[in-house]
Amino acid sequence: MTPGRRTDRRCATARPIPAAACALLLLALMAGCSSRYAITDPATGDIGLARSYDRDGSAVNFKDRVTRERRTVDTPEITELGEHEYDALLDTLRAQANEDPDQ
Repeated sequence: MTPGRRTDRRCATARPIPAAACALLLLALMAGCSSRYAITDPATGDIGLARSYDRDGSAVNFKDRVTRERRTVDTPEITELGEHEYDALLDTLRAQANEDPDQ
């Protein structure tokens, strides 16, 4: 045994375990922070998609990912979507918008 040299192996492996746990916790929190919403105007039935929105009384302001414009919807129906569901709906709504000459 060399003087000044530690032979306790527990100390050598104690640091990576908390670091790995912190990394997994951070990834889980980041995944939860990326919310996706379908915002439906009940008066017209139009659906907008957003990553975030701001409330202004009963109205909601958001950047519509379909039209890429800011919108305000009064008394909307808001549905939180999963990533795959959001992406599929975004593709569908953009395709419909390209087919519709009024938009």
